[in-house]
Amino acid sequence: MRLSSFLPTTVASAVVFSAIAAPPALSQFQDPATSTSVIAQVSAEELVNRGREKLAQQDYQEAIEHLTQAVRNNPELATAYYNRSSAYLELGEYQKVIEDTTQALQINSNLADAYLNRSAARVGLGEYQKAIKDASQALQINPNLALAYNNRSAARLELGEYQKAIEDASQALQINPNLGLAYYNRGISHYKLGNEQAGDEDLEKAGEIFLYQAGSQVAQSLIRELLQ
Repeated sequence: MRLSSFLPTTVASAVVFSAIAAPPALSQFQDPATSTSVIAQVSAEELVNRGREKLAQQDYQEAIEHLTQAVRNNPELATAYYNRSSAYLELGEYQKVIEDTTQALQINSNLADAYLNRSAARVGLGEYQKAIKDASQALQINPNLALAYNNRSAARLELGEYQKAIEDASQALQINPNLGLAYYNRGISHYKLGNEQAGDEDLEKAGEIFLYQAGSQVAQSLIRELLQ
């Protein structure tokens, strides 16, 4: 079983909506049509807002369309690259996530959520040491990012650093006690260290949270794993 295969999608959906203010409704714009000719006439900032709204609706391809036009209108707008990386992360296009987050960080090196997205993509690509570095950088900027601890835990789990994975997952859960992936990573790490009771407790808690989130594709995948 490749544990990291479950990580990136859940991380993107959490990142996108925890760090972004709610966008204005499309009705506030002069023309809500989505044709390229109309989109090109909209300001880059408004296009980012539209992209965020499409992310919230899980319409990732259209989000990418809006955010790509935002980049064309203003190539120095870090939030356009970052939000587009979130859409690519949901689609599993990890190399594009790395390209967009790297571009965003060249513009704004203090964008913790860009490091967060890039760490998730690194896990998805099996670049675990680089994932740890990116997650650690995110935590230097914002030490309250539960998902950064979780990403680092997932990378350390894959590297066989089980005690460190447990420590990171525990830190994530101190910040967000409802983060099912952190219970999952910690539970698997306990099992790897031979502590089956602690592993059972964590995986049971993870299962409860995943069942509550059963509408999510990643939760369904993890539920299937837990039931095997």
